[in-house]
Amino acid sequence: MEAVDVMDPCVDVDTLGVKALRELISSAGLSHVDCIEKSELRARAREALEVKKSEPPAAASASSEELEALQLEDDERANLDTLLPELIAKIAEKLHDVFLPKHISSLARSCKSIKAALKDPLNELKLENKKAKALCVKCGNVSASLWKSDKLAWGGKDLIASDIPVLANIFRSKATAQLEQLMLGFNLRDEGIAALANVSLGGGLPKLRELGLSGNQIGPEGMRALGAASENGAFRVLEQLNLNRNPLGDAGLVALGGALEKGGLPVIEALFFYQNKIGDEGLKALVGAAFRGKLPKLKLLNLNENPLSGESVASVGLAIRGGKLPRLKFLYVDPQHADNQTLRAEVQPGGGPPTPRVLKPIVNPGPWEVMADTS
Repeated sequence: MEAVDVMDPCVDVDTLGVKALRELISSAGLSHVDCIEKSELRARAREALEVKKSEPPAAASASSEELEALQLEDDERANLDTLLPELIAKIAEKLHDVFLPKHISSLARSCKSIKAALKDPLNELKLENKKAKALCVKCGNVSASLWKSDKLAWGGKDLIASDIPVLANIFRSKATAQLEQLMLGFNLRDEGIAALANVSLGGGLPKLRELGLSGNQIGPEGMRALGAASENGAFRVLEQLNLNRNPLGDAGLVALGGALEKGGLPVIEALFFYQNKIGDEGLKALVGAAFRGKLPKLKLLNLNENPLSGESVASVGLAIRGGKLPRLKFLYVDPQHADNQTLRAEVQPGGGPPTPRVLKPIVNPGPWEVMADTS
């Protein structure tokens, strides 16, 4: 006798035996204990068929392709578990601000896995926060005051090597992003100016227009770092740079001149090189940048107390004559160059009344006061 599939919802119950009827009834979750006659079993079986017809179709067995897809999903989840710490680290890097640890703290509270991934970065940021606040106090400010002004003058404290990265973190923070005028007198040395240049290159101090670095023991290496950063986009809105009383030497000004020729400091208006140990080679690099049209906005140039020859000072006059310093109003040189004929011909053409350009020695101007005179 041919076997009958009682799981088939279209089966003819009249063809089923007692055992098959009972199996069909049970498969639908119904009871047959009260069915004594075969006719009662058949009636109950028909009820079972109706129940089975109302059920959703049984899930088909997964194909090999579906099984492979499921395996891929498992692999992707495994990869996500592996990549999560790396992903969280990148997010933490974007949120990293020495004065805003609360952002990473909030992220760490979102779930246990993220909290674990952020444990080390958060602890590091909290330590940096303490160091930054301590340096602010050392320099005479509380960190909260940094958010309130577009001017900052810090000086009179010698920084140690470990202070430099802390200072850099302060100037990377949103707390100092609004600064337009910054004067630092810390003996930053080459390492400090390199760190400051990298801050600007990385997007810090985006509004800085005036930078005073007088007396910071900056030498050629520091100027190379400043030049390299500026030619790659640092200090794009800087209008005034005060490097007075730093041992730049010719090599330092050659580095700056090279950066100017490559598009560095595109809107610079005032350059202070008082007591920088600059000789003819250094000034030649600066004037060379002017001849190539890289100082079109320069209004003030201070060359006081540098060992310059009359010939090299005269080259500034030639740049003026050639229209390469069209906006220059203030030129400061040592008294021995006051009678330089090439220079004087441009400063006071025809011996008539002085033009807006000025030829005289000055004593180490402050970083902003002189610019007030040029307006």
